[in-house]
Amino acid sequence: MIIVRAALAALLLTGAAHGAEYLTGGAGAAPLPQRYDGEYELKWDNGRPRWPMCWYTGAGSGAFNDFDVSTLKSSHVFVTRLGVYSQSGWPNGRWDGFRIALYSFRTVPGVIIWPESGTPKYVKPSGYEGWKWFNVNWVLPKSSYSFMAGMEQRYNHPNCDPFHIDDNPTYNGHSWLLHRGLWFPWQPWDVYRNIMIRVRVETGRTFPGVAPTSVGRVKALYY
Repeated sequence: MIIVRAALAALLLTGAAHGAEYLTGGAGAAPLPQRYDGEYELKWDNGRPRWPMCWYTGAGSGAFNDFDVSTLKSSHVFVTRLGVYSQSGWPNGRWDGFRIALYSFRTVPGVIIWPESGTPKYVKPSGYEGWKWFNVNWVLPKSSYSFMAGMEQRYNHPNCDPFHIDDNPTYNGHSWLLHRGLWFPWQPWDVYRNIMIRVRVETGRTFPGVAPTSVGRVKALYY
């Protein structure tokens, strides 16, 4: 059971299931990011943020989406960047940084596949609220064409940067939470549904022994 208590512009949530404890605050709208030639942008959100969210306890907690690039029909898929919609204004008015990673995925989350060290990469955004894109530049192994991308909260509340959920009343069923080392599917607590985390990939890269291909402008996947 999740108990919700409204307090000004923020909501305090305490979930008994899976030990889930997280906070939410208000958020504004933002346009979709620019799309580039030769890149596919994988997403499950509609581009309109509704609530920012963060965990009371940062260690071992995070938000992720699962993706499948097997439909791209390419022998090599190059993950260029990982995007997280976040902001510095809530909960503490500054950027604190978080960690990003890619995980293997076979109906349930697996192990870290990028960075290859097995340790998520620490990043610290700048600027205002919006999409924050971070370089990955990594060839996705064929065995990992189904994968997860996301962010882990590094510090405890309020010294942290939030992830966001969109205002789409339709839950697409591809968002996950990690809390204290335990994975579970995101369970929407109101009409706002999908976690705003995306990746961009290329299929037009040339690798040793692989013939070059031509990829034109594409709009997006999954939405």
